Amino acid sequence: MTVEAQTEAMTVSPFRILSRAHGVRAGVFRPPAACPIRPIHTPEMIVPTSRGTIPHLTPDNVSRNVPSIAGLHVGIEDYMDKTAMAAPLAIEAGRPGGHSLREYISVLPPQAAPGEQLPIFVSPRRANPIPSPQPNGDKAVSIQTSAGFRPVDVDDYLAFVERTTRDDGVVMLSPVDMPMVPGRKPRIGGNRIKKMLLRNSRWSAASTDRSALASVFAPIIPGLAWAMQKTYVDELVAYAAAGRLAGLTLWDLESRHIPESPIKLSAEEEESTASGVHWDHLPEALADVLRFSMSDLEGPHQALNTIAAGFDLIGGDFVLKTTDRGLAFTFTLPTTETAVPAEPAPLAINLWDRELFQYDTKPLVEGCQCFACKNHHRAYITHLLAVKEMVAWTLLQIHNLHVAGQLLADVREAIAAGDFAARLALFEVSYATDASLNVESPGPRVRGYQVRLGRATERLNPSPFHSL
Repeated sequence: MTVEAQTEAMTVSPFRILSRAHGVRAGVFRPPAACPIRPIHTPEMIVPTSRGTIPHLTPDNVSRNVPSIAGLHVGIEDYMDKTAMAAPLAIEAGRPGGHSLREYISVLPPQAAPGEQLPIFVSPRRANPIPSPQPNGDKAVSIQTSAGFRPVDVDDYLAFVERTTRDDGVVMLSPVDMPMVPGRKPRIGGNRIKKMLLRNSRWSAASTDRSALASVFAPIIPGLAWAMQKTYVDELVAYAAAGRLAGLTLWDLESRHIPESPIKLSAEEEESTASGVHWDHLPEALADVLRFSMSDLEGPHQALNTIAAGFDLIGGDFVLKTTDRGLAFTFTLPTTETAVPAEPAPLAINLWDRELFQYDTKPLVEGCQCFACKNHHRAYITHLLAVKEMVAWTLLQIHNLHVAGQLLADVREAIAAGDFAARLALFEVSYATDASLNVESPGPRVRGYQVRLGRATERLNPSPFHSL
């Protein structure tokens, strides 16, 4: 797409709100691209990937058996070693006729809509990454590569994305400088706040200045109330007015850190700081910009409450973690006619329980239309888990993504009908808490980027071989 065509395309906002009620909204997001891209009907879930693939699923399996997937989140740190532009993907994409990121990781269009490609969201780091022990610099962000933690220059990251995406429906998330774990550090010093504001301002400006990047999301800094980042937010307003900002990335609305050094604030700003981050403090020019929650969600309760808080996109990491634990989702969004149960139902069944499921020939969920439920039963998947056969996690992943996708489809239907709040309240009392999903299980082999090891950490992947 030429710069002129891109400029013309961006005069129309890629995100359009179709309906809203009490802060909750439904809409459609169409990333500008040279090829046909599948529109994202919000609220929706973006599924994280590991080196470009959804864990346990091959690209053809996703295309054929998980039609509900709306988009993928790819961490560029998966493809960098020591130098960004010397990475194999960057070299391959730079060759005449070389493969783009989409081709490199074999993202296939859904079989249900073969003419539409899935949107890809790229960021320097993976979804919910391990905090880096190395601090960010003024011009570099610290990432975790196969060669360990290292800084990557922000300009190199932007050039890497430009070279490897080729305007094929990729949404770029601007780098963010933030506390290592949002919401958990009690205080941030005044100098640290100044650095965060300066770096995010520079990095967002550099990202939105790249004419080849059609869709750019910029962060709202977690841990700071609106009043503390007002100047930075005003810059985002200017980018949105110029058609250079497609969306916002945000974290927990309640994560807020009071600076150690006092900052002079007006009475109104003091009030906004005391009440934390809230949409009421967002400038009107950004009110209708798409909002992508990057928070680490624990389960469907948090996912629904995040949507109720006004977010349009959420991450799907909680689905992948549930699959790794050997659990199969069993929830749906109740209708307004649904009776409140005497006791909350479980959110999932634990297929590691051989006594309960080894002879159970029912599908994972009665009436479920996913590939796993239509072709296999609980006893089979329980057996696969018992022998650590990887097909078990493949079938569970297909099922859990289907259930989560159906939940989001029901949410959109409820928003359009105006009864989302009532159905959410029913869900809250009908199902057990998200904490019930946090069960210990043998799980598949742990991947290195999933955990941060200490000196006293026991071996997480015990050897299957022992002395006779």
